[in-house]
Amino acid sequence: MIINGTVDNENRLWVKIKVTGYHNSQEIDFRIDTAFDGELSLPISKAVPLGLPLVGESQYSAAGGVTNNPLKFSASIQWGSKNKLVSVDVDRTRTPLLGMGLLIDYILVADFKKKTLKITEAKIDNLKPKLLL
Repeated sequence: MIINGTVDNENRLWVKIKVTGYHNSQEIDFRIDTAFDGELSLPISKAVPLGLPLVGESQYSAAGGVTNNPLKFSASIQWGSKNKLVSVDVDRTRTPLLGMGLLIDYILVADFKKKTLKITEAKIDNLKPKLLL
């Protein structure tokens, strides 16, 4: 499985993901945010038309110590060749974000010179542990 993305002129990483709710599907550009430990974050304006089901509420502290209480929804996404059910924080953010929670067990390689990025599955089963002496 490979997901391709881009690096913009400000060296931010972007990937396009198809998000599906009860009412609609939409391809959305997500900025990869290494400080966000959730899976996805969407602004209200993008989430409402999709008809995502509400599953709860969460809380996190943003930069500067501001506490946010986004609503937690679920969505189906096209993740490479698979459909995957993910958690989506919805709040007043302006930029859709992809967090580190979605990249667990994956390898992300960014080529800042070529302005490209690739996300691939980590082949954990093929790794042999090394003994440290």
